[in-house]
Amino acid sequence: MPTPRSGLASAQLEGKLFVAGGVGADGTTALRTVDAFDPATGKWAPAAPMKARRANFALVALEGKRL
Repeated sequence: MPTPRSGLASAQLEGKLFVAGGVGADGTTALRTVDAFDPATGKWAPAAPMKARRANFALVALEGKRL
């Protein structure tokens, strides 16, 4: 995972694992970054960031969309 974080949320969508938000390496700053892991390639890639910083929340894929 390219962005160090804890307190993140994750969901599987379209064959990829998305991890979002959480608390950064400094232990205090909530993040808005999203990273996607593609098991077919074994690589991580950045995804569109969230509009707001979040930590300790839930992420759900519903009807093919991240919520």
